[in-house]
Amino acid sequence: MSKDPIGFINRLEPPTSWTKGIFVIVIVIVGLALLGSIVISAWIAAPIESVVEGPNGDKILLTREIDDFFVMIGSTALGALAGMLVPNPKD
Repeated sequence: MSKDPIGFINRLEPPTSWTKGIFVIVIVIVGLALLGSIVISAWIAAPIESVVEGPNGDKILLTREIDDFFVMIGSTALGALAGMLVPNPKD
């Protein structure tokens, strides 16, 4: 191996039996991360059922802000899914 590393790498066979299974597992995990971030963000963004009176006597509906963490996880998972599901340009 140390005498001809390029030849050794060229003789290796790719693990074809694992490729499809690992790809499916990664797609499922990333998809669940995307769906989870969407559901949690929607739950956080739902308005609170309490209305308070403002300083001028007007009524204010209390809302919560979505954490940047959930936005980051969702956008990263969406980008990962798009990158993995794009067809190979060699095919």
